[in-house]
Amino acid sequence: AGVARAATAARDAVITPLAAAAMEGSYRRAHPAVVQLHLIREAEEAMEAVASLDAAEETRNGANAGSVAERKRGRGVALGHHARVPRDALGPSSASLDVGVERLSDWDPRLALTPSAMATREPILALRRAAYAAL
Repeated sequence: AGVARAATAARDAVITPLAAAAMEGSYRRAHPAVVQLHLIREAEEAMEAVASLDAAEETRNGANAGSVAERKRGRGVALGHHARVPRDALGPSSASLDVGVERLSDWDPRLALTPSAMATREPILALRRAAYAAL
């Protein structure tokens, strides 16, 4: 609920300058706002993925699941299209990991639609690195 409220507030803050830039027909002024909206949406998706992963692990482990802080960090899984790890190397939590990663399945095609400029892609990729680390 807190993440949704923060995302809505962030989106509202970005929409006003975006609307003004659109009325002027200024792509250069509008582009950073569009990238910010992209980041907000991916942050929401990342939080949904982490939450679904936590829920899947708690369901799998039952009442003794413990807190999110007790969950193993950095499972050594390379995600995205750059590298794949064989399922048997992931151990018993691979099904839970799939639940979280499944929510991020449209990230590669979405990135392909962005300009290849470093100023556009670096914030997006930095957010994704943080999201994958949380999984």
